[in-house]
Amino acid sequence: MSLPYAAAAAALALLALLLTLAPAADAQFWAKQAGQNNQGAVATSPQPPAGTQSDTEAPPPDTSSEDQPPAPQAAGPRTVIREPNLSAPPAPGSSLGGSGETGTDSIGILPARDTDFDRKTWRYTSFNTVLGLMAAMPDRIDSAAQHELAKNLLVSIADAPQGDDGSGRLLTLRVRKLFAMGNITDAAALARAAPGVPNAPELAHTEIEAELLAGQIESACIDLRSFAGLLTDPVSQNALELCRQRAGETSSDAAPMETASLGAAARIVGVPLSVDLQTAPPANLVAVALDPAASPEARLESAFAAGRASALYGEFLANIFAGSPAGGAPTGAPPADGAGAAALYSAIVQEGAVEQRVGLAARGLLSPDGIADKVGVAMVAPLRKFEPVPELGPIAARMAILFYTLGDLDAAAPWAELADSSGNGVLLWPYRVLIKQAEPGAIGDWDQAAGLDPAYRARILTILSAFGAARPPKGSARVAGDDRPEAPFGDLIAIDRSAKDLHVGETVLRALAILGRGGPANLHPLALRRVLADLDQVSLHSEARALAFEAITAALYAGRQNSGGQVGAGP
Repeated sequence: MSLPYAAAAAALALLALLLTLAPAADAQFWAKQAGQNNQGAVATSPQPPAGTQSDTEAPPPDTSSEDQPPAPQAAGPRTVIREPNLSAPPAPGSSLGGSGETGTDSIGILPARDTDFDRKTWRYTSFNTVLGLMAAMPDRIDSAAQHELAKNLLVSIADAPQGDDGSGRLLTLRVRKLFAMGNITDAAALARAAPGVPNAPELAHTEIEAELLAGQIESACIDLRSFAGLLTDPVSQNALELCRQRAGETSSDAAPMETASLGAAARIVGVPLSVDLQTAPPANLVAVALDPAASPEARLESAFAAGRASALYGEFLANIFAGSPAGGAPTGAPPADGAGAAALYSAIVQEGAVEQRVGLAARGLLSPDGIADKVGVAMVAPLRKFEPVPELGPIAARMAILFYTLGDLDAAAPWAELADSSGNGVLLWPYRVLIKQAEPGAIGDWDQAAGLDPAYRARILTILSAFGAARPPKGSARVAGDDRPEAPFGDLIAIDRSAKDLHVGETVLRALAILGRGGPANLHPLALRRVLADLDQVSLHSEARALAFEAITAALYAGRQNSGGQVGAGP
């Protein structure tokens, strides 16, 4: 063999050896936030279920208090935690589904680049386990960050879990959960993505009801005609008759006109829905907020209530608040109704001292329960027009905290830099240490500057310890929230195990159930630490930090109030 041919053969042999040693592409797990490069994400191989793990195994012992937390990595490109949907206007979801290669239950409407969940989401988790955990999800989730996490999981494209019976039960449950949370356009789009006529009346009913509540009357009438053989109940038949009347196919005398008993079908004839703001589910609140036939007052109050459930986007809420007459001056507390929210929003928008407007936005950032919901997102919107010029240095830290709380690091970064140059950047230490832009050792300076009630300081340290960014408080220390109900010990064992085995979807479902409706700000501190650490372990770094930021701000504001600080003004 000639020398050139021998060299080529040797190169090919070496290349073949390297290819056999390289990990297969489908063994890599990447978690990328939509539209960003998730710095620090590590490719790891999903591990098969241990099988021999004891059901009574306790969670790993908490030993981090004995060791100094690791030094942060080199800063490099700034990590961005972006929640692109927090302020997006509501629009009908696409009806084009993806995948479906492993059955109806694998259909989704958003790819991994938009959700952080890929096709391996349910790998190694059984079908019955997924069904049971998804059914245990809260029907209402008020925290904006937690709501986005749940929505993204439900709409994602993922292979059906092991043991899927092919009946579409998981798809139906996903649609029902989206509907219950108030994501009616997403529920309708996911249901439409299923091929052919649904074989389950429940899925067909939900698809049509979601379309009607979302104002998609033509789509609903098309479905009512297509599903006529499946939906033979009186309500569906009456709705179909209303569609025929609307199209001029039948006489108006032929249709039953007791619209009060028709529910969502009343939208077909243009009758506004009436809801009880105290008891109405988020889907109905969203429907009234979106209905142009509803009165301005009804739309305002329904939009506010839906925003408290994080079922409407911040930009839409801001437009509703801006278009409503602001009656009276805002109070010193978070708004309790739509009128109060409109008054507060109007005060934030009005020309005046920037410091005062930042204080007003901070007052509306959290709900009375300390939750960062979509109402808070709307309240911060008017401040986005300001530039971080040196003259605003005294309020730079407070401005950065507003954006950190919403998970918007792009907006927070220049204000944090201005705060540094103005000498008050130390107040941002809990947020910046999580994104490795501050040293763990700077905690002493933050302690002195923040002046928090000790119990709330301990809660913030508990949150940071989930990421190894600080030592947890000593066992004898009182931690704010430790008087709240503790999560069942078995649930903590189960979520630790699922995270250890890299069962991504299962870990998220268990986290959502533990967080409940109240979210991270209202969870027992030890359970919160587990949830954050486990989400971070399955490479959902951005999602875990967004939840942590919300909990930190809630503790920061409450801790300042307890120590005599001014809550409305923030830190």
